[in-house]
Amino acid sequence: MAQISFFFGCSQLSALRRHAPPHLRQSYSRFEILASCLWKCRTVSLRPDPKETMRMICLVSMRGKFSDPPLPIGYYGNTFAFAVAEAPAGELCRNPLGYALDLPDVGPVPGLANFCIPCKNKEGEDGIVLAISLPTQAMERFVKELESMLKSPPNETKTFTHVMSAL
Repeated sequence: MAQISFFFGCSQLSALRRHAPPHLRQSYSRFEILASCLWKCRTVSLRPDPKETMRMICLVSMRGKFSDPPLPIGYYGNTFAFAVAEAPAGELCRNPLGYALDLPDVGPVPGLANFCIPCKNKEGEDGIVLAISLPTQAMERFVKELESMLKSPPNETKTFTHVMSAL
């Protein structure tokens, strides 16, 4: 297994956002853009049978979302639900990122993003770090797919960087 931590700052998120349909680019959240990108890159990197169903499962906090019926007075436990999106592997691999973005309830993939934390890079830029674990050959394909999505136009000099994990 290989583990790499990836930093996504404003320039990387903007590059990914350019893969969304032009009329919807600003309507997607950073989370939706990142989750869809990671789902697509993971699917491409694992090379599953094109007919295999690929799922993205997200644990969603429901606290504060109940009004009718409300949570009982004095309830201090957790409330959550699972949001799920699924698609045939071949469709995720063959279609642009907008395909994954248009599927409902997109969320992080268990076993793909071990954690997602806000941080600053060495230049002081705010961003998000994701630690990804995949089999070594799949990781090489993941990095290649992700870098192809993040290629900057010729007039931009910022490039995507990844940080090797010490774990």
